[in-house]
Amino acid sequence: MWYTKIINFNNGDITINDENITIGINEQEDISTIYSLSQNYPNPFNSSTNFNYSVPSKTDVKIVVYDLFCKEIKTLVNESKDAGTYNITWNGKDNDNRQVSTGVYFCKMQAGSFQKRMKMMLMK
Repeated sequence: MWYTKIINFNNGDITINDENITIGINEQEDISTIYSLSQNYPNPFNSSTNFNYSVPSKTDVKIVVYDLFCKEIKTLVNESKDAGTYNITWNGKDNDNRQVSTGVYFCKMQAGSFQKRMKMMLMK
């Protein structure tokens, strides 16, 4: 005789059959408990690069790319974000949608009192 029994267990479901055990965990939104800005990948990059950032609670987030002379090149994020982890891509273009030149750039994240900078290298 085949039967299935569903048991709720710690935000997931456990399914038990006569001959095997299958465990399925419900996906939950990734809620961060800290502010963070990860190093971009790939780095150096050619056409675009990605990075992750996290905020532990709803807050205003600003992420900006600067050149070596601290000139603002591209604003990537400038809005209120709910708690969570986010991924963003920079396509190597400035605020006027022009391709920037090969070189070193800096990304700065500011959220509440948190600030972090990272260095990126664009190679063509």
